[in-house]
Amino acid sequence: MIINLTGAHGVGKTTVARRISSLFPEIHLVEEFAYKDTGFDTSQKEGFLRNEEIYFTEKKEKYSEAIRFEGITLFVRGMEDLLYYISAFPGDNGYSWKIDGDFEYLTNEISGYKSDLIIFLDADRTTIEKRCMNDIVKKRELVEGWYEKKYKPFRDYILQHNYAMCIDTTSKSIEDVVQNITALLKQ
Repeated sequence: MIINLTGAHGVGKTTVARRISSLFPEIHLVEEFAYKDTGFDTSQKEGFLRNEEIYFTEKKEKYSEAIRFEGITLFVRGMEDLLYYISAFPGDNGYSWKIDGDFEYLTNEISGYKSDLIIFLDADRTTIEKRCMNDIVKKRELVEGWYEKKYKPFRDYILQHNYAMCIDTTSKSIEDVVQNITALLKQ
């Protein structure tokens, strides 16, 4: 089984995933891929495409391993996240690239790698902003309008999948969220 644990920056994905992994050592954890300099200029369509091909190739290898694995693989940000990012990047950054035409072969291939379950960790705007400001592990920058322009469309996209579920973490501790997910895993 492949589980995609996703949500906003600072909502607690990595912390929750690591806690789940420590409670269930038989679960294979694949953390979010680190951003790296691939050498491609992502402000240019061809550079962006080549850059995303590199990330997809890495993630595809991990998904292929997970498909062969007979247990549970927990991804922090799965293929659905990558597909959304590729689709949203041009518009979010003012580029007029046509995703359907220019990136169709890549988005079609990515679409072939689905999670069995998406767990979306949600929180209200104030909670996410507070968590991002207080995050001492990862530097978080939220640009003006991030909630309406980036987060809400992403959340809507992820939750439209019929295999997605949402856990509102606004008033929950990490332990509460871990207990919610643990109950799911035991079913």
